Amino acid sequence: MTSKLSAFARVGVARAELDVSSSATVTDVDTGETTTTASDFTNSDTGIALGVGLTYDITDRLYIRGDYSRYDLENAELDSVGLGIGVRF
Repeated sequence: MTSKLSAFARVGVARAELDVSSSATVTDVDTGETTTTASDFTNSDTGIALGVGLTYDITDRLYIRGDYSRYDLENAELDSVGLGIGVRF
């Protein structure tokens, strides 16, 4: 684009895993009896990931980067926006 501003794109495969554990304790006010229940949920998904972004060079070594990514998984669609500062070594 310019000597300081450049664009990029990416495509890839993404995998996400979700593990959820929950428990609840209930006490009956009439009898005083306490019951505890627990449940676990695990799910994993794989799909395509697409992204675009811009990098702007502040100096030869210091840059600002912004990007947007879209994750199109089997059971979910996720969007991500990032902004960062980087240093080249």
